[in-house]
Amino acid sequence: EAGFNQVVNEFMELNGLNKDDDVLRIMRDAVYVINKPIKYDTIREYCHFIPKNEYIGYFFLSPYEFFISQHGIDVKGIDDEASVYIPQGIQSGERITIPNKGYKDAKGGRGNLIAQVKVMVPKKLSDDEKEIYTKLDERGFSIDHYYRPSPSAQKRLYDNHGFDYQKVNYFTGTHLNSENFDADGFWWKKDENNNLVKTDSKINDEGWDIDHVNEKTGRIVDEHGFDSLHLYRYRQTGKNKPQKISEYDPHGFDYRGIHRTTGKVYNNNHFDIDGYWYRKEGKEYVKTDSKYDEDGLDIDRRDKNEFTKNGYFKKTRKKYNSDGFMKDEVHSITNQKYDLSGKDINGEVVADADKQLIRSIKEQIQFDSRKYIEDLIEEYNLNGDYDRLLESYDEYSDEFEIADEEINSFIQFMMLRAIKKDETLYTEDELYEYLKESAKELKLQIKNDELEEMMKYYHEAEQTYGGRESYPGDNLITHL
Repeated sequence: EAGFNQVVNEFMELNGLNKDDDVLRIMRDAVYVINKPIKYDTIREYCHFIPKNEYIGYFFLSPYEFFISQHGIDVKGIDDEASVYIPQGIQSGERITIPNKGYKDAKGGRGNLIAQVKVMVPKKLSDDEKEIYTKLDERGFSIDHYYRPSPSAQKRLYDNHGFDYQKVNYFTGTHLNSENFDADGFWWKKDENNNLVKTDSKINDEGWDIDHVNEKTGRIVDEHGFDSLHLYRYRQTGKNKPQKISEYDPHGFDYRGIHRTTGKVYNNNHFDIDGYWYRKEGKEYVKTDSKYDEDGLDIDRRDKNEFTKNGYFKKTRKKYNSDGFMKDEVHSITNQKYDLSGKDINGEVVADADKQLIRSIKEQIQFDSRKYIEDLIEEYNLNGDYDRLLESYDEYSDEFEIADEEINSFIQFMMLRAIKKDETLYTEDELYEYLKESAKELKLQIKNDELEEMMKYYHEAEQTYGGRESYPGDNLITHL
């Protein structure tokens, strides 16, 4: 009692109040003052100042009512109850003023009733309450205004696009993000008056949605390899290597299809971003429906069989492709337009292929004495050369970390001695792929052996230390 009186006396002294003339009533939670300006409206968190005959009444809301209530709440006043509308999202401690429901003054008027919100958080939740609190709306927000991709996920204030539960974007402070998409994914477009107007589309004029996914490709790049920021994304060559991005694609075209050198829709060889060739007609260049120019070369300066003008295959320095055919479609072994199986560069059977010639060539290259590659591995690996090749393979970069000479040595050895089970010869590319697949199988086998050894150790430890609270196997199983 002495402590409370001290608070009241300090309150009146600070504000120059006279207990007999200025104070109407003193209660445990409030001091009621009549028509007196107050300098300090509160001096203790439990001592509230209510000016001009106002009466304070508390009402309590559960968290559920606190966040979604749209109906009236009955608040006990001086004479009767008053119904108060609770706006959605009101915070604990905020006040709502109800006119003419407070104390009467000397003139017969009445002051205001101040309803102050206090949110009571339950210590225990029923199953129904748990369902309410964890239930997510269509945007992934729960009833407490936190975003959760799923009920068990860590909560946060903003969704993946930077919008809060009120659909305000964190980065712009408006209902739109920087690309003019709203929280529901709809795109807003400027009208003739430069005002943003909502469209009924979730795709912008360039074909991107709010997730920066292209409408045509269903990927984060368009059909030309550019992303929504108009940057070209090169293929990632290794797991730990950063992806290269550029304003231009490998042929020098930007997002709009304009070439960096010519400033036009075609490059110096008159190919556009889609690879179509432009033929000169008079002073103008006109687009054709062909992807090859008058010399039979495409935008990469290769013919239909992927040979360059100088006769090299693709980006290699070889004059023949992986099947042994050269630019003129003649096979490098038979010197005819068919290989040892009697097929041409397109894999079609040549009806008039000289079978006697093919048989003679096979005899010269000791075709019948060749062996399957599996039978030749042991012979090649006498000095451990094959094992060393496989062990040098890096599965993340998908490359061999060994000198090219050693890889070529293996390939040439097999080119002269190996034969496939369909009685055809290996190409260099096929032998390289065989080597790579063998290396992958070895890496997998090593991992399986290690795992089996670790599990064996774990079970031995379990049998030795069984029944105890901890044993060496604990750390092992955590690693597994």
